[in-house]
Formats: sequence, structure tokens, C-alpha cells
Amino acid sequence: MISKMRRIEIVGPSSILDNVLAAVQERGVLHIEEIPLAEYGEKGLLHRVALSDDRLRERRQLEELLEILDEAVGHVPESVLTNLESSPGYRKEYKRWDNEDVGSVGVAARSMHAKVRSFVRRRHNVADDLRALTSYEEVVSALAPLVETNQLDRNLEFVGIILDQKSRVGRELFKEEMRKLTNGLFEYYEAELSNRRIAALVGYPSSHAHQVRSFILEAGIGQMNVPRYLRDRPFEEALADLERDIDQLREKQRNLEEQSDRFYRDRAPSLLALQHVCRNRHSQYEALSTLATTRYTFILRGWVPVREVAGLDSHLAKVSDGRVVMRRLKVGRYERPPVLMQNPKPFKPFEPLLALFPPPRYGTVDPTISIALVFPPIFGLMLGDIGYGVILGILAALVPLIWRGSTMARKLAIVTGWCAFFTVVFGFLFGELFGELGNHLLGLEPIWQPRFTFEGTNKSQLLLDYMTIAIVIGFLHVIFGLILGVINYSRAGDRHLVVENLAKIFGIFMLLFFVGRLAQYLPPAFTYAGIGSGVAFLALMVYDIMHKPVFGAMLPLELLSTLGNILSYVRIMAIGLVSVVLAFLANMFGGMASSIVVAILIAAAVHALNMALGIIDPTIQGLRLHYVEFFSKFFMSGGTPYKPFRKVGGITV
Repeated sequence: MISKMRRIEIVGPSSILDNVLAAVQERGVLHIEEIPLAEYGEKGLLHRVALSDDRLRERRQLEELLEILDEAVGHVPESVLTNLESSPGYRKEYKRWDNEDVGSVGVAARSMHAKVRSFVRRRHNVADDLRALTSYEEVVSALAPLVETNQLDRNLEFVGIILDQKSRVGRELFKEEMRKLTNGLFEYYEAELSNRRIAALVGYPSSHAHQVRSFILEAGIGQMNVPRYLRDRPFEEALADLERDIDQLREKQRNLEEQSDRFYRDRAPSLLALQHVCRNRHSQYEALSTLATTRYTFILRGWVPVREVAGLDSHLAKVSDGRVVMRRLKVGRYERPPVLMQNPKPFKPFEPLLALFPPPRYGTVDPTISIALVFPPIFGLMLGDIGYGVILGILAALVPLIWRGSTMARKLAIVTGWCAFFTVVFGFLFGELFGELGNHLLGLEPIWQPRFTFEGTNKSQLLLDYMTIAIVIGFLHVIFGLILGVINYSRAGDRHLVVENLAKIFGIFMLLFFVGRLAQYLPPAFTYAGIGSGVAFLALMVYDIMHKPVFGAMLPLELLSTLGNILSYVRIMAIGLVSVVLAFLANMFGGMASSIVVAILIAAAVHALNMALGIIDPTIQGLRLHYVEFFSKFFMSGGTPYKPFRKVGGITV
């Protein structure tokens, strides 16, 4: 539901403007509207607030402080920030800094920002050093055992090289060349690396170092590079120092992590309070740029939810000692009040499903309740299995436990819970518990009838009944959307769209009655109802042609398109049928296994696949039926989101 808004104007002496603005911000219900300076058609009558040099300087300081505080708060772990605003520590810090001047706030903010940047810089430096050293770690890990398990000749100089594991002939040729270069005085050890590579440790006399290194370089053999400060050391010493340096850096990294986490836990309340205090003060300066003043008075204008008008009025009267006047303004035809969604508590979790769309236009129908009432049953009709519904319900219960403190996770869990509920309900109606397994093991029988069965002779009738349910749902849903469209377009004053929706309604009923009579599903009296609907459709089409010829002439095609929207709901039956067949195959494959363990594993795997598809497909297709088939009949976007002038954090009145 869209809350009703009242357009109000606040007028008072300029001497108390700052106090009034602070009071409005504390109340946090006024959506401020910018006042044109030529409001009354008299040049120079109204003007913006002229800020003194001190206040301009303060505004710039606040902008600078917000920049560094936003950066600092951005480094605080999300786990620390969660629910921090409701903590006593944060409230205490906010109250403390809210009473300080900008200079004191700036000193504290810059001090904490410097500490945060110090932690960030030190952590980045350690991470960079560690990243550089760990790039050698795989080779070090491969060569270290060779150094430890072999007594390396102290008279030899060692180098690490990388060879191709596939080329055994190449390795043998390398050894042969080393024998020639060193007169057989060399040692060779190797270990496997990833990506089919070999790490080799080659030792040779120092007197042959130039020839060996030249050969390795000319042959294009990759050498193990070690940090520059270790390159002139004996290989085994460099290897040991490299491992030691990596361990030391990792220990340093752990210590820094512990120190920074402790700092963020201790100082996050103060850091967040400083950010909110600066943002609230800066937002007052932004509000000043929207109101108008005369020589002695100020004028503030905006929108307030109707239920909040009296509270704001009394609060301003109390703060200003009755020197402020708040009056209600008439709403012009072309005024667009901001949109505030205020749905009853059971329906609020479904509001995020509208996040893909701009807010609905003020005064039109909010589709949230429609989605809440229709989407879960459609989902349950498609999945329709007791076992799947119970598992889905368990997953829904786990979501808020995994993402503690997340409002979105809680809303998702509620929506999923309702989908799980209707999945279980339709599971009982269809007699499905992991397909027909419930019937075989527990003797479960459908309360109504199965969606489909591989036994018996009534397969086609079951499919026809299931399809009929889907089409009936589509018929009711689309007709309801067209009726909502008539309401919305009437409020918007769009007579053409009102006529078009009414024509579609009568056209659909005309076709329904005639087809029902031809199929002998309806009694003869409905023939006259069909004729009446047809006459109404033709009359509305003629009216539309007279006013908008092109659109009126297109009405028959629009009617066929609307019928296509109704038939699109057959996808409910198609997805549900796929779910039934996959569940049957899961049980059949499991029954074919010779071992009970293998049977359970096979059946569980196929059921898991079926359930995954059974969650994804009904969600996508159920929402599509709303977004395309339903919303296209009435939804009017273009609303302005309600953004009240209020404090961030802190305490509101």
C-alpha cells in the first residue's frame, strides 16, 4: 500500500531557522521539496540562504571530514558494523560528538583516519612482501625435501631449474651435457611440480660456474629465481632463509590482523558516530539550499505522510515556542507526491520482489499484496511435493541463522517459508512425497488427485485437469490485473487506457462464454451473456476508434495478445509435470540398484537435482507471470521515492 501524503509549508522567523531545521531533521518525516525563487511572480521576493564565511568554511570542513571518514569506515569489517548503531557504546559516542564543534570533531576524525590508514598501509606492505615470496613457495616446497634428505656437497655450487616433466629425453640430454661440462663432477636431484613440471636441484664445482650458467641460459631452461637479497648466498642457505622469511611474514600478518581487528572493535562506535554526526550536519547545509527566505522569514516546503502531520506540527510548536506556522497546501493536478510503501507486516517481506521496477506512481495500486497472495501458491502448485516442501522450509529457517542481522535475509526466509508451506499443501493434494515414494512406503494417497501417473488409463485426463487449473489461474490473474488497470488509469485520468482495459475484459468474457457454450460446458443462458459481452466489446472499440483510431483498430489484436498472456500460465503445468517425472525417475533409478546404499545415493542425487530445478524454475517463471502477464495490465511506474530529511544513526524524536 502507498501511504497518503500531505503537502505542507513551514514558515517562521529567520532567527530560529537553524533550530527549526534541526527539529525537522530529528523528527525525520519531511521529504523536502525545493522552492522556486520566482514562486510568487515577483522578482527578488525570495532568495536562498546566504552563508557567512565561517559557515562556508564549516561546510567545506564537513565535506573533507566525510571523505576521510567514509574511507575509514569502509575498512571496518562488516561483522563489526552489523547492529552497531543499536549498541550503547555507539549511542554514547554519538551523544558525545554531537555536542562538539567541527574543530574538535575534525581532530578526532583525522586522528582515527591516520590510524586506520596506518593499519591498511602496513597490512598491504606485508601482503605485498608475502605475495612476492610465496610466488617461490611451490618450488621451495618441492626442493626443500631434497636439501633436507640429501647431504649436499659443500664444495659444489647449486642452482634450481624448472624442466618439462613430459620430456624425459630432454632431462637425460641435460644430464649428459652436465657431465661433459663438469667432467662428471655434478649432482642432480628432482621433484614434481604442478602443471607437468619438474623442479631440479643441480650442483657443480664453482670453477665450472660460468660454463654451466651459460649453458642453462643458452638452452632456455627456466631457473628458480629467489629474491635479490638471497641470490649471492649458497642455495641451501638461501632456501632456508626464504622459508624462514615467509614464516615470519605470515606471523607478522597474523599479528597485524589481530591488532587491527581489536582496534576496529574498540574504536568502531566512535568512528561510526563521527561519520554520522558529520553527515547529519552536512545534510542540514544541503537542506538550506532548497528552502527560500525573505528578509525576515524562511519558507520550508515538502511532503509528510498524513499520519505524521500532527506529530510534526506539535514538535515544531514545542521547539519554536509557537513562532513557526505549519500549513497544509493544496495538491495541484500535476504535483507528484513521493511514494512511501507501507504494507501490513505480513506482506512487507515481499516488497524486495518489486526492486527490479521503479516505484509505482503515487495514487496507483501497490502490487506488493497481490504478489504476496499469488506468488507462493503458484510456486507450490509447480513444485507440489511434501518432501521438497519440508526441505525448503528447513532451508528457509537456516537463512536468517547463517546471515544474522541481515534484514534482507530475514525477508527472503519469510518468502521462502510461504513457498515451502504451499509446496507441502499441494503435496498433500497431489499425494506426492518425493514423487510416488510416499505412496509405496507409507501408503500416502492424494487428497484430490495426482498430477500425473505412469499407471492406469486416465493419464490424459489428469494432464487436462492440471492444465485447466493453470489456465483458470491465468484467467483470474489477468482479469484482476485488467480491473486494477481500470482503477489506476481512472485515477491518472487516462480515458483511452480505461476503455482499452474494459474492452479486453468484455472481450475475454465474450470468448469464454462462446467457447464454453460450444464445448457444452456452460448452460444456454450464457449465450446471451456472451452476446452482451460482445456488444460491449464492439461499443468500446468503436468509441476508442472515434477518439484514437489507430489504437481502437488494434483492439482485436490486443485481445488476442491478452489471451496469449492467459495461455502462458500453462507453464505452471509444464514445470510441475517435469518435476513429477524427475521424481519418478529418481525412484526408478534407485530401485534398479542392487545395493540399498547405492540405491539411496542415486535416488538422493536425482532428487537433489530435481529440487534444485524445482526451486529455480518456479521462482523464475512465477515472477515472470507477475512481471509480464500481470503487471503489464495495470502497473504505472514513475514514482519518486520518499526520502525524508532525517538523521543517520543517532536518536530521532
